[in-house]
Amino acid sequence: MKIAYAIIALVVIVGSIVWLASYYGSQPKSGETVLHKAPVACAACGRAYIGMIRSEPAECVYCGEKAVWYARQCVKCGTIVPVVKGSSFSASEQLRCPKCGGTRFREVPPDAIKEP
Repeated sequence: MKIAYAIIALVVIVGSIVWLASYYGSQPKSGETVLHKAPVACAACGRAYIGMIRSEPAECVYCGEKAVWYARQCVKCGTIVPVVKGSSFSASEQLRCPKCGGTRFREVPPDAIKEP
């Protein structure tokens, strides 16, 4: 009976070690950006959608080009444009809307675009 308990304990310990190693191995490195949903727009094909992005530029699900950036919406006309120079608010201050020429942008509301 003692051998059965020892075998069960050994299986539990080995299983726990394997599970912990796989769990910690799948976690991002310190300081690395994690994969997350965000409003994005493709600079190549012009499509805007809610996509999974880790770093910029990312690959577009529609055209396959590596030209997907975080998106902002023009306050004046509502056009959604990619923020090609980065995802910070200061980068969106340097943007110009291709449709109306506006320079004020805001976060894209969740109901403005859909997932592909």
